[in-house]
Amino acid sequence: MSVQFTAPYPQNQTTTFVRNPEWNDSDNLKDQIDIKRALDGTLYTYVKKQPYRRRLIMSFVITFHKALELQGFFRAYYASKIYIKDHLTREWIGYAINNPFEFTTDSRGKPGGGNEVVNFQLEFEAVPVGYEEYL
Repeated sequence: MSVQFTAPYPQNQTTTFVRNPEWNDSDNLKDQIDIKRALDGTLYTYVKKQPYRRRLIMSFVITFHKALELQGFFRAYYASKIYIKDHLTREWIGYAINNPFEFTTDSRGKPGGGNEVVNFQLEFEAVPVGYEEYL
């Protein structure tokens, strides 16, 4: 399996594929906690539940040329909704929240960029397909 990125959603002009993320990918709830203090000093805590919103974090090890392709993709569609089909075949709609996108080169390659290994971490705020109103 691989991870598919398609943008802008729902027009779907560009699609790119990346191989599976590293083992440390994560999927977290995106709830908010507000802490308020009354005039008499009483502390109140409010939890704002966002039932379907998730924060997805995926790390990829890719080639230099694939890194250039992804860099162009995310520059073009950074502020657009992006469709993601992850390595577990779950489908998401969301926005990339990395700022800036950082590509780090781990190993050297041949002149011209061949065989270089690049690390890239991607963070998304997303909802499952069908729940776009919660985004």
